[in-house]
Formats: sequence, C-alpha cells, structure tokens
Amino acid sequence: MVKITLELPAGTPLEVTRRELEDLAAQARAVPGVKETFATAGGGALEEVNKGEIMVDVVPTRERTYTQEQLKVHLRAILRASPASIVTVQDYNPMAGGGNRAQLVQFNLRSQDFPALLAAVEKVREHMRKNPGLVDVDTTWRTGKPLLEVRLDRERAASLGIPAASLGQNVRALMGGDKVADFRQGGLTHDIKVRLPDAVLADPAALGAVPVRAPSGQLVELRSIATLQPSFGPSQIEHQAQVRQVTLLADLKNYSLGEAQAYLDAFAARELPRTVTHDYEGQARELGKAGKAFLVALLLGVVLVYIVLAAQFESLVHPFTIMMSLPFAVIGGIAGLLLSGQYMSMMAMIGFIMLMGLVTKNGILLVEFTNQLKEAGRSTREALLEAGPIRLRPILMTSIAMIAGMVPVALARGDGAETRVPMAVAIIGGLITSTVLTLGIVPVVYSLLDDLRSRFSRPVLPEAEAAAPAGHDEVPAK
Repeated sequence: MVKITLELPAGTPLEVTRRELEDLAAQARAVPGVKETFATAGGGALEEVNKGEIMVDVVPTRERTYTQEQLKVHLRAILRASPASIVTVQDYNPMAGGGNRAQLVQFNLRSQDFPALLAAVEKVREHMRKNPGLVDVDTTWRTGKPLLEVRLDRERAASLGIPAASLGQNVRALMGGDKVADFRQGGLTHDIKVRLPDAVLADPAALGAVPVRAPSGQLVELRSIATLQPSFGPSQIEHQAQVRQVTLLADLKNYSLGEAQAYLDAFAARELPRTVTHDYEGQARELGKAGKAFLVALLLGVVLVYIVLAAQFESLVHPFTIMMSLPFAVIGGIAGLLLSGQYMSMMAMIGFIMLMGLVTKNGILLVEFTNQLKEAGRSTREALLEAGPIRLRPILMTSIAMIAGMVPVALARGDGAETRVPMAVAIIGGLITSTVLTLGIVPVVYSLLDDLRSRFSRPVLPEAEAAAPAGHDEVPAK
C-alpha cells in the first residue's frame, strides 16, 4: 500500500481540498494494478482542512509486474496537481500519525537564533534537492497562515476599565468557537459553540464593530480600543528542549538511509554554524540505535560461541581455530548484499547474527575429527590431510542444505517477502565464503596453533624418573 499526501496553502477551504484529492485519486486509479483508493481530507488531531491523503491499494505481487518502489517512482512522475500544492508519495506506515511522520529522512535543526535557523534550513534544503537519491524534500516550517492582529490601545482600554486579558478572552471566544453548553437529544450529546459568522470573520471592518463589554456594563466597539490588521504567520511553531526547531523531510530513491545520514552529517559539519545543532528523528534515529544494539548482540554471540566451543573441546585454543571462519562469513555476507543491491537493514543484521552460529559447524566437523585421528596416533599433518577429504562430504551437504533453504526467501515470492531478502542474501553469501575458505584456512590455523602450543609447552618427565631423587641411582629390589 502507498500513501499520497496533499498539502494546499493555509486557509484553503475544505471543498477545494476535497476536489484536489478526488482528481489525484482518479489519476492513481488509472495506473494498471491499482485496485482502489481511499481519500481523507482535514483529518488528524489538528483537523487541518488544507491537507489530505490518499491510500492506494494495489493487487498482489503475483498479479503485477512492478514493485512498490517502482510504483512510487511512477506516481511521482505522473501525478499532477495545482501549482500551489505539495504532493508527496510515501510507503504506508501504520505507525505514522499522532506526531509520528512517515518520511524516512527526518533531519532536525535547532537554534536559539531563529533567523540563523531559517537560513540553515534553506541551505540544507537546497543541498538535499541536489541529491537525486532524496525525493519529496520538504520542511515542517510553514508561513502564510492568515492571521488578524489585534493591537490594543492600552491607554484607551485602561481609561474604560477594560483589562487586556479580558479583551483577549472575549475575542478568542468569538473567533475560536468556545464550547458554552451541551445539547442532548435522542441519547446523543452535541457541543454548543458560539462564534461569529464566517462573513464577519472574513471582514476586519465588521470585526471592528463587535461590541466589548466593560466592567461598568458599557458596550464599547472593538475598533475604538484596538487596531485590527490582517497578517500572515506560521502554521505551527516547534520546540525541542526549549529551543526552536525545524525538521527537514525526505524520502529515498535507490538510496540507503545510512548513505543519506552520512550525506547530511558531512554537509552539516562543513556548512552549518555552531549555533545550529542537528539530530535525527523517526527511522533514522532508530537506525542508529539498532546499529549499536546489533554490534552488542554480535559481540555477545561471538563470546557465547567461544564459551560453548571451549566447553565442548575442553580447550582454550581450538575455539580460536574454529572461529576463524567468522570473519570470512561477514565478508561473504557483505559481498552478497553489495552484489544483489540490498541494503544493511534490520533483517540483514539478523542474518549476520545467525551466521555466527551457522558457519562454525564446518570448523567443528573438521577439528573434532582431526583430534580423534591425533588421539589414534597420527601426527598433526597426517591427521589434517586425512580429515579434510573425509569431512568434505558432510561439510558440503550441510552447507548446501542451508543455502538451499534460504534461496526461496532470497527470491522474495509473495506480498511483503522482499523485506526478508537481505537476511537470506547475507546468510547465503556468508555460508558460501565460509565453506570455501574454511576448508583451506582452518587446517592452516590448526597446524600453526598446534606448533606454537608444542613449542611453548614444557616437557613432562615420566613418573618413575620424576619420583627418583636427583643424583642417586635406583637400587634394584632384592
């Protein structure tokens, strides 16, 4: 499912927004493979009638010849709306809303110096637009919201005994539509709100004639104690940690989230002043947290594998021999991701953690049989030369079985299966390289470590010689 968002200038009536949404929905339904669309206008907690969104539902993967990523690219190219509107195409995110945004890139800028902050936002936005991998570049800063500035003549108001706070409450109640009572009918409760007619709200002169009651009971026209002037202002003002903030938004096109972060971090370090700080929100922030958690999990996995192998072989040396296949598995997994064009996603990280347990089985088969042959009286070289050909068959059988099990996952058949492709590709690449290189590397490392252990180990005398006193010949028994 794909989501199309529409934003019109602040103050646009709901009916205009609805017509624009219907036009965009009709254009989306004309795309082959689109099953249905569902449009909403003025939704959300803020009820912004100048904004709307369209959910685009497509047929299952087997019934279409394009991916969801290709559909987003196509919709960005064909959708046409009014020049003043902003149209974006995103993946549908059920967790978006309630303050959460759906864009993959959410780059926060903060500063106590607001003009410097706006200048930095414009500079970063222009830099983002130059990158073809970043699409639908936007910011959360919006101006142009119609306002009516009421400038109070404090001396005149004070002479009439009208406090500024009371005047502000009266004006807000008449313009904002405050709830004054409840109306109950047929088991339903309705809010009763009092506000001025739309024709009066749209006319500053008519608003100036609105009477305001003084504490003495006298009615005074608003324009006699205040000046009303139309103006424009921001749609919303964001703060984070008591500092003004603006967020830059973008989606990705054949570009990874990690590459986007590196691109923005390099530009921020080079071009932004020190008074402007930056960080990330949304999936970009979660990616950083997931990367740290992945490294910790990977390290714990390696330690656990070593502990298990040390207990199994009753040795502190043989686990190092077996675990020499782990670096080659990581190299193979990364090479598989690069060759297949996949990114280091959360599923790919899970695949690397799985590799830590899968690839050690080749070394275990080889080292265990080599130890058995050495206990039977063979030298290290003879044991390795004999164990390699004998253990080649079970090593290949188990590796091929695991690779074959990952092939269907890597082919991504079925709806949503593409999210698991990086995991399968990482496992397949890691198993291939670890299997091939383990057969050549593990015997060499085993031989080197065995030679080092023999060289540094102290010779042990036979029990009879160790028990005899030094400098005395053994007396034969009578």
